Amino acid sequence: MKCRPGAAILTAVVLILISVPLGAQQHLMIPALANATHPSDIDFQAGECDLDLTGRMHCQFQQVFLTPAAFDPDACLITTNRYELTLQKQTGLKWTSTEGPDGDCGVTVVTTLQNDGGAMWAMDTRTIVTKRESSPACQNLQDATETLSWRNTRRTLPCRFVQPGAMSR
Repeated sequence: MKCRPGAAILTAVVLILISVPLGAQQHLMIPALANATHPSDIDFQAGECDLDLTGRMHCQFQQVFLTPAAFDPDACLITTNRYELTLQKQTGLKWTSTEGPDGDCGVTVVTTLQNDGGAMWAMDTRTIVTKRESSPACQNLQDATETLSWRNTRRTLPCRFVQPGAMSR
C-alpha cells in the first residue's frame, strides 16, 4: 500500500486528538437547592457551571425567594437574584470559594459546594468575622452558616397571593 505525503502527519494528529479525554471540560447543572438552615423560608437556588481543566468551576446561580408582604398578610413578594461564583476543586466531589477578608470587620465568606451524587448537590456558606475587636459594630456581628440542599425542596406557602418584589437581570 502506497502512503500519500502528509498521511503520517494526519494520522498522528488524529491519534493525538483521540487520546485527549472526552469531557475534560464539562458543563454541569445544579437543578435545585433549598434553604436547609431555615426550612420554613421559601428560598431556592439553581446554577449552571463550567468545570475547566485546572479544577476551577465557574458558576452562575439564580436565586428566587418569597417573603411575606408587610402591607398584606395574604401576600408574598417574589424576588430574584443572580450571581456568579468561582470555586476551586478540593477532594472528591467538593469545591470551595473564599472571598475576603473585606471591610473594617474583615468579613470572610467561605462557600463549599459538594456533589452528593448525580443531580444532588449541597452548598454551605460560612460568614466569618476576622476582626471583631476593630470596632463596636464588628463586636456585634455574628459568624453564620447557611446550608442549601437538594433535600426537602417542597415547601408550604405562607401566603395566598404573590406579587413582584425585585428582580435581577
